[in-house]
Amino acid sequence: MKFKTCLLIFFLLLLTIRIDNLTARDKQKEWKGYKEGELLVKFKKGTWWVTKSATHKLYKAKVKKKLESVDIEQIELEEGMTVEKALALYKNDPDVEYAEPNYKVKKAVVPFVPNDSFYNRQWHHNNIESEKAWGKAIEKMESSPTSSIIVAILDTGVDYNHPELKDHIWKNEAENCTDNLDNDNNGFKDDCVGWNFVKNNNDPMDDDIAGAGSHGTHVAGIVSALGNNGFGVIGVAGITANIKIMPVKILDEYGDGYVSDVIEGIQYAKKMGAKIINLSLEADESVSQINSLDDAIKDAPDKLFVVAAGNGSEDLNSENIYPASFNRNNIVSVAATDNDDKKTNYSNYGANIVHLGVPGNNIYSTRSKKTMVLKGIFQNYSSAFFYETGTSMATPMVTGTASLIWSINPNYSYKMVKEIILSTVDKKNLPVITKGRLNVFRAISSDIISIPPAPPSRLKLENINGAIKISWQDESETESHYKIERQLNNNFEVIAQNLPQNSSSYQDNLAVNEGDIITYRVYAVNSNGEKYNDITQKVPLATPTNLRAVKVSNGVYLSWQDNTAKETKYVIERRDQYNSYQIIKEVSENTTEYLDTDVSSGIYYYRVRAYNNDNSSAYSEEVVINTTAKSNKSGCYIATYLFGEYHPYTEALRSFRDEYLLNNFFGRQIVALYYIASPPLVAFANNRPFIKTGLKCIAVPVAYLIFYPIKSLLLICIIFLIYGSKKNKKVKQYTC
Repeated sequence: MKFKTCLLIFFLLLLTIRIDNLTARDKQKEWKGYKEGELLVKFKKGTWWVTKSATHKLYKAKVKKKLESVDIEQIELEEGMTVEKALALYKNDPDVEYAEPNYKVKKAVVPFVPNDSFYNRQWHHNNIESEKAWGKAIEKMESSPTSSIIVAILDTGVDYNHPELKDHIWKNEAENCTDNLDNDNNGFKDDCVGWNFVKNNNDPMDDDIAGAGSHGTHVAGIVSALGNNGFGVIGVAGITANIKIMPVKILDEYGDGYVSDVIEGIQYAKKMGAKIINLSLEADESVSQINSLDDAIKDAPDKLFVVAAGNGSEDLNSENIYPASFNRNNIVSVAATDNDDKKTNYSNYGANIVHLGVPGNNIYSTRSKKTMVLKGIFQNYSSAFFYETGTSMATPMVTGTASLIWSINPNYSYKMVKEIILSTVDKKNLPVITKGRLNVFRAISSDIISIPPAPPSRLKLENINGAIKISWQDESETESHYKIERQLNNNFEVIAQNLPQNSSSYQDNLAVNEGDIITYRVYAVNSNGEKYNDITQKVPLATPTNLRAVKVSNGVYLSWQDNTAKETKYVIERRDQYNSYQIIKEVSENTTEYLDTDVSSGIYYYRVRAYNNDNSSAYSEEVVINTTAKSNKSGCYIATYLFGEYHPYTEALRSFRDEYLLNNFFGRQIVALYYIASPPLVAFANNRPFIKTGLKCIAVPVAYLIFYPIKSLLLICIIFLIYGSKKNKKVKQYTC
């Protein structure tokens, strides 16, 4: 009896497993901004290693490298397996948290032909009051203990032999540097001055030749070129030997790289003690999300990431550019300003996303000898300087400021350093969170107990059935409470006086009409003052709710709840795992459903928004759904093979798998092991009708039991009654 029970469970597991035999994807926007033949895959927590191995084998892939601390695997695909197809397979796998291409990242710079000159051409120092800041820093360093601060420059490399940089280059004292051994057991042989993740060697020399080149060396010079030595230029933190530059090469000679290298660079910097990580780079604007890079930043919670806002003239309130758009408290995102303290015409911005403005036009800094040699223009280091423009140049000024603050105040957390920088800007009415431009002098002169709190970011209004919900991100460590003001009909009034510390939302129950102009100010308050961020817009249309997506035979059926009487249309947007949201349909007022037939295999995300001629609602909640490729008779799972893709029995068996097997560890491991066994079994049965018939004889009763449980129980009772009456001459009573 036990053997039969085990056999039944075996076949039930076998039947509930299904292979997606993917059909060709519908033609979609093509963007090859990733590395061919590779994926970054993260399995769900607790997934057994056997499951991972079996999954990779099934999908014709192998592990190229493990990014250990974030539990991400860099996967190499077998020849013939495309990134698109592998993504669809991994995305549909129940044990996979996410899978994404190994996206390309690039330096965030606007090409510009350099000029010549030295300190008198470093106009930015005047705007950010560097001279006064250096005087104050020297004064503080003479009167109190300081600390060495390691700054990792993740870029095209750094010319570590440049006379303006060599004394500020980080040295790995634990390495012998001549024995070709990993003396400090960190996984990198002779990493004496950093690491090259592009070529996987210990030489992070800057060989960038794209445009003017020398991107990483230029960035490093802005941070900490040696000052007061009668030669060249001076970095923001160039007055002290305490600031050490760690060269981490993650972009190639053309200024391009991949997310996997950025992640490894972050992990290396974290392991080797960097406190600040400079990312003067951006991903392509068509990338809707990079979960793996977000995870890597999240995995370094005590590091300060200073990132370029990017050079596309985009409003990041509505467009995502990564890493600047990541919603992480340990990020400072930087826009570029000109010598008149105006936002440059190329810089991205965002009053709720980008933190501050910093000079970025025609910045004069150091140039790599190797770049100049490759271009055939090197004479000597006296000529190894040039102008460059972009948010990449603005970013390291914040990095240099942060390193000076941290060196003088070694016990500060990254949050304290960030808050000092944001709280001491010069107000310039810029379209950024602080509305201001970096002031190094004010930042160096301040301490955490004497400054007002940093203003909140990411303000958002949502109409929830007639009430306005205001939400924001808390950017302060020092606020005692929050205060909210509302302006309606030209008058500001306080509507919330003492919201608790760390608050991030408030609901205003004032009865307002959709379309009314309303302004909210959200203040962070402490004993030193208050700082606010504001948002002005029309009262949104009521947000559609209860968005649902159901897979049907001819597409995806969407439904939602209409909460406004003033809409003229609903706009439906969809994205897949490769691209950003696109509008797929506009439907008329009062519509609450739509059938999307233009889908193929994969994962799709939907959202809905109400519009009229001059207003809109917030987006509905996002809904995600798996669609399933039509199967053929080979290379598919048993249930699909026996009954067909949309047969009720197939759906019942699939639901049983999802509800009872995949929600527990043991069930998932058994299911995963059969991923390997199912295809050859189907192929074997496909040309042997009697095998298929035998499988169906077993499958039909099991499917019937799942699909019609009550009828099945009654039938079993009847069978037991009949069996019992025949076995015994006397009728025995059975209770069902």
